Amino acid sequence: MSWADPKQTPSESDLKEPKCILESGEEDLMCIPVPDAVCTVAPKIDKLFEGVLAARARARNLLAHAKRSVEIAIEDSEAAALKHLEEI
Repeated sequence: MSWADPKQTPSESDLKEPKCILESGEEDLMCIPVPDAVCTVAPKIDKLFEGVLAARARARNLLAHAKRSVEIAIEDSEAAALKHLEEI
């Protein structure tokens, strides 16, 4: 079955057949209808994911500073370590 013709969309039973999907080409896959809800939610998900990546980077940065502060506290003093943390 070829779905390259936009008038010919896959039936629900066609989509449940893994073999059918695996044998399909890119052009056929691009003709599978995607609900509008997916299209409207996708940008929100992207934005949330970017926020997650930013928070992860911030957490890694804070962890590195915390490790360095512990080293400073051991080598120098607790006051110097606290000063280092305040500079973040």
